[in-house]
Amino acid sequence: MENHTCARRWIARAGRHVLGGSNRLETLDSKPEPDVAVMSHPDGELFGTDASEPLVVVEVSDSSLRYDLTEKAALYAASQIADYWVVDLEHRVLVVFRDPRNGVYETRETYQPGSRIGPCRGPISSSM
Repeated sequence: MENHTCARRWIARAGRHVLGGSNRLETLDSKPEPDVAVMSHPDGELFGTDASEPLVVVEVSDSSLRYDLTEKAALYAASQIADYWVVDLEHRVLVVFRDPRNGVYETRETYQPGSRIGPCRGPISSSM
């Protein structure tokens, strides 16, 4: 099984309410198709969020790494996506973008395998 597919499946297991692959996510200027979007509870009560609001958006990157770290990050930041993660398959790291302001993310952190990370909203966490 290809690395991209394996990574998407692993990420999807981290959340209960997940959009994967061909589901479009509404942003200000377009409708990108993230590899995985972990959504709040369908009725919005579990995490106190709007049911249509993602807790975290994830892109699994191999050949698209540069695009995902720049253009897609800017698109998601402009749409106020609070947590944007890029799984860098080549370097085996997770790049986490947070704190969107004025179309850019104020925070960018890189996590190594074995790190524990969760979205800034909601009780989901996972080990790499």
